[in-house]
Amino acid sequence: MFISKSLFSNPQILFAAAGNNACSRDYLGNIISGLFKTADGGNLWTKVISDDYITAVNFSPSNPDTIYAGSGSAFYQSKNGGTTWNKLTNGLPANDMGRISMAMSKKSSDLIYAVVEASEGKGCYKSDDRGASWSKQSDWSTAGNYYQEIFVDPIDDNKIY
Repeated sequence: MFISKSLFSNPQILFAAAGNNACSRDYLGNIISGLFKTADGGNLWTKVISDDYITAVNFSPSNPDTIYAGSGSAFYQSKNGGTTWNKLTNGLPANDMGRISMAMSKKSSDLIYAVVEASEGKGCYKSDDRGASWSKQSDWSTAGNYYQEIFVDPIDDNKIY
């Protein structure tokens, strides 16, 4: 589980992901999984994504109401602070996806990178339109590992680690 404090002006709004990218599927099972949100500093939590194994949560640097979440099977976007979520699919593998890691540019809120495990189409993907469409950049992924991360260079948006 990891907790990601939002970039909202309200410090009481927090997100917690259960089933993060360091956990084994056999360890947590479906007991505690998904993305949870609190608006009161942690007293009451609501599950906002029921998908298993949320592996990454990022907030748009230009609009904190735009949130991205990668899970063990899908990539999601919320444009209203986590109230509703849409699956992002255009250009991503259409088959079973596994662990997803993502990183956003600090300079351009349009640019997102993702490393996607998938039975077909795994690799590194790039979106330059806030996740509306994706293009595959390479076949590289860390399939089979419990943990993967990706980072965008703070100076050169075209360089990722």
